[in-house]
Amino acid sequence: MSMSGPGSFSLTFYQGDLSRWSDPLPPSGGGGSPRWSYLIPAIGTLAFHAKYFPKVPTGITIAAAYFTGVLATAHVLRHYKLLIRSDRATTLDEYYENHPIQTTVLIPIVHEIIFRDFLQPKVAEIISSTFPATARQCLKTSFSRATLISIVGMATLQGLAQHCSNPNGSLFPPINKTCREILYGVTAAKFGVPSAVAAHIAYNTSTTTYQRSMEWIQEKDSNGE
Repeated sequence: MSMSGPGSFSLTFYQGDLSRWSDPLPPSGGGGSPRWSYLIPAIGTLAFHAKYFPKVPTGITIAAAYFTGVLATAHVLRHYKLLIRSDRATTLDEYYENHPIQTTVLIPIVHEIIFRDFLQPKVAEIISSTFPATARQCLKTSFSRATLISIVGMATLQGLAQHCSNPNGSLFPPINKTCREILYGVTAAKFGVPSAVAAHIAYNTSTTTYQRSMEWIQEKDSNGE
């Protein structure tokens, strides 16, 4: 997907980063499926969560605000040429592009269940039992210092993992990844795991929709419409 003229490099939003300079991916659709069909299960899942979990709209709002901030930051960095060109889109990038339902619904649900519902409290429990002082409330938040350490620690590891997958690339993707994971972790600790799931779905849906909208605009421009 390109946001500029034919043959140029583009600002991409793969994996929710909106920060990688890469060659355009193949046309979206995943085997001929409609470009916007993923919105039905994504919006349906968010509506289901909102109906049964009252704090879910807060998670969606947080994700929307963060998405807006990332979008603005990425465009500023691009304007000042601070986003460096990467290699061609990876197999994982292509998977995200061609499997929007998994990207917007299934992956966020599985990710949050593993990291927020299981690992985050388990790691916090281990930390608090090893270092009792961390069981105290963290500043004026509703969770403990151990929980905060768990959130930041796991987010940092995931950010480092993303950086190691492309060590010569821009630092923006791993920083963005770390910040997103902290956001989801704090959301889960303060508002519950369903809110973190909703935030993750909302963010991934926003990035996918943005990407496909830019692709659709480019196709219209290239066709002279």
